[in-house]
Amino acid sequence: MRNSWVWALILWGMATVVPAAVLQDWSKLDLSKDAGTYADSKGSKIDLTLVAGPEAGQKAVQIQSNLTEWGGIWAVLLKDLSKTKALRFKAKSSVPGYLTVGLSDEAKTQYIAMVKVVSADWTEFVLPLSYLKRTPWPMEGAPKDGVLNLAKITSMVLQPQVKGISSICVGPVTGESGKVKAMVGYPGPDSKEILVQDFTVLDKGAYGPFTDNNGTKISLGFEKDPGVQSGMAAKFKFSIKAGGWCGYWMRAGDMWGGQDWTGAKKITCKIYSKEPLFIELGFNDVNQNSYVAHFPQTQGKGWETLSISFDKFDLNEYYQPPEGKKGAPQDLTHIETFNIAPHTIGDHEFAMGELTIEK
Repeated sequence: MRNSWVWALILWGMATVVPAAVLQDWSKLDLSKDAGTYADSKGSKIDLTLVAGPEAGQKAVQIQSNLTEWGGIWAVLLKDLSKTKALRFKAKSSVPGYLTVGLSDEAKTQYIAMVKVVSADWTEFVLPLSYLKRTPWPMEGAPKDGVLNLAKITSMVLQPQVKGISSICVGPVTGESGKVKAMVGYPGPDSKEILVQDFTVLDKGAYGPFTDNNGTKISLGFEKDPGVQSGMAAKFKFSIKAGGWCGYWMRAGDMWGGQDWTGAKKITCKIYSKEPLFIELGFNDVNQNSYVAHFPQTQGKGWETLSISFDKFDLNEYYQPPEGKKGAPQDLTHIETFNIAPHTIGDHEFAMGELTIEK
């Protein structure tokens, strides 16, 4: 199984009190025969050990990885999960990133989902089994269109998605059989809010600067900041001369694949500034027509929450992509990137927290 483009479902744990059954407590796991590692042939390394768990007397599995492309661990899990509604576990990671969680049955059919582990402290997750989808990279010998048989589960896989060096720990896994409610960071199509970006998991290839050729400069860094819910903020420094322009393009969401903004009413962002600033936000729709609008001018007194109504977005009068379909109606069904562009002349700086869309 490889690094997956499957829906990135970020699941922070919240559930009603329901009966729980221990599926894997790791304490009796024989690493020589009941678990193992796998990795690509490009130099990725995976090391599996058992360490102290989140609660006294518990064990946790620790996955230390140095990933070039992909790698992870498998562990025997001979269970009947036909009456299980969700998996509950605690996890922590040295580097914010995704963890793929997968289940395989006796026919080698495998279903997976992802959770987003951003803290070095133990965090609880509740993963409804309904969120698991068939892996796009099936196991050898698996049926082409097999449906996961929850009554005949044979193994669990845990696969970090962070490139380079990281360490992630997962504590005991229990099964929830009653009514389960999970908080989902990337809601489904009927949700009223979409998280566009919170800067916690943003690969280097997922953003980049643009400037004029007249000495304008802009830089971007990411830092922890208690002023935002995610704890991470994007911090911009820029220098614009009269008539100049600059900004950064950035991926919408934590995975490539685009977001559906259909029905969007407004986009909201937390912005930090020490002086009044004008900041523009832009995007290309499905027809590759460029739209832009300004946030209200910042007050310059620290963190504040600013919004742009979607009826304020107009076609960019200064630039339209040559591939754009001129005259086509706005289509928000697939948005892959957005632009952040300051518009105040001189040397300035500001920070941004999470951006969300309200439908």
